[in-house]
Amino acid sequence: MIPAIAIQAYNEFQFRCTRQVEVQNQALNLAELAAAEQRQIVQGMHQALIALSELPAIKAKNTEGCNAYLARIMRRYPGFISFIVVDTNGDAFCDTNIDYKRSTAAGRPYFADVLKTGKFTVGEFAIGRQTGRKVLHFALPFYGDDARLGGVVIAALSLDWLAGSIAQQDVPPGAALAIMDRNGTYLARYPDNDRFASRRIPGDNDRKPDHRSTADIVDLDGVERIVGYSVLQDGGIVIAFGLDKARAFTEIQHGTQRGVFLIVLSTALVLSLTSLGARRFIHRPLEQLVDAANQWRLGDLARRVDVQGTSEIIRVAEAFNTMADALERREHELSEAKEREPRKLPLGSP
Repeated sequence: MIPAIAIQAYNEFQFRCTRQVEVQNQALNLAELAAAEQRQIVQGMHQALIALSELPAIKAKNTEGCNAYLARIMRRYPGFISFIVVDTNGDAFCDTNIDYKRSTAAGRPYFADVLKTGKFTVGEFAIGRQTGRKVLHFALPFYGDDARLGGVVIAALSLDWLAGSIAQQDVPPGAALAIMDRNGTYLARYPDNDRFASRRIPGDNDRKPDHRSTADIVDLDGVERIVGYSVLQDGGIVIAFGLDKARAFTEIQHGTQRGVFLIVLSTALVLSLTSLGARRFIHRPLEQLVDAANQWRLGDLARRVDVQGTSEIIRVAEAFNTMADALERREHELSEAKEREPRKLPLGSP
């Protein structure tokens, strides 16, 4: 049975390697599909901020005209909590949240990045200073009529809205779809968004823009998953799609269990047949040979071995019977010779 076990182990190894690659590709493709949708959101936000940065009221820092325009813009983007425009110090002069005190972007990492690079920037997980809600910031610099940097246009996306949007996607049972920032902090996740949002995953989160990779991880919910990662071009958002490894390998696991069961059953059958065969064709004939030999030793030379079949033991039994016949004839001849031999009388007898 050792070759059968070795073949089963080798097949198991090959099946698992093949399935691992299949699930990795599936997770990566699903992550790419989810990333395509998020890429549209980011690109749409980029275009919207470009349009705002060219608004005359913003370039001129006209608070009244800017607030009126941003109020109309808010109706087009229900997922965004606020739009604000700040000067180079981070102080807001235009804000859709007019019910709150004037806000500031000073001290925010994304604000420092956009001033440094002068490019469209995606922020990190944050809590809104005015609203206290979980948000993700998008920022773009604007320039005055003199071509000098005038400030930054900022949009704050509601992460609750983002979580609701990914919850509507077709996520298989046991799988998990997550959106993270560049630091590996969960922005939104399905399922269990309330449990995961704002938590940071352990490990290496230094992924380059347009990076695609897979990894086997034990998620924060304790489930082992094969995860596909896709990083958006700006490098600020990471999409992760994880497939439950146990579910993915269920079919192979069942096949393995069936294979092990068949090997065990075959082994038990072989051992049972071997035991029965040994008893019938080896043990019993040998017992008859031993019993006959013991009877011959006690003088019963008429005892013969009656073994049926065509095995090698039959030839041994026949040799034993031939030897017994020869011994019996010799004993008979000796007895007759003794009877024919004249009896010697003792000296002095009449």
